[in-house]
Amino acid sequence: MNSKGFTIIELLVTIVVIGLVVTSASIGITHISKYKQERIFNDFKNELESNACLLVDLVKYNDELITADSKTLVECRGFKECNISTRFLVQEGFLKESLANPKTNEPLANHQYIIKVTWNDGLKECNLIYE
Repeated sequence: MNSKGFTIIELLVTIVVIGLVVTSASIGITHISKYKQERIFNDFKNELESNACLLVDLVKYNDELITADSKTLVECRGFKECNISTRFLVQEGFLKESLANPKTNEPLANHQYIIKVTWNDGLKECNLIYE
């Protein structure tokens, strides 16, 4: 008997192969999406940290209160630690007010982030502290 159709086995194998391809593609797309979100947040975080570091490098702010805990830059260096708020960075023009946290889509104007600046053996380090 000459049949022109597919057998049940051939159809099941085809469905399983298609299922495996779709599953692996969706896992790959999910991984790429998470990686992209992490990269965008890291860019946001780096922008905050680098602008806080830039602020403390400027001699102009030696005698001005620049920190969230009301210290001058000279006091920060003396204590080897200070906290810079994003509100101050926006106020001084280091950051745009429209900049938003990519995880929450909350603009900087609605939330105050703190960047901790520390000095160890003359090396400055700026790290975002979450609030």
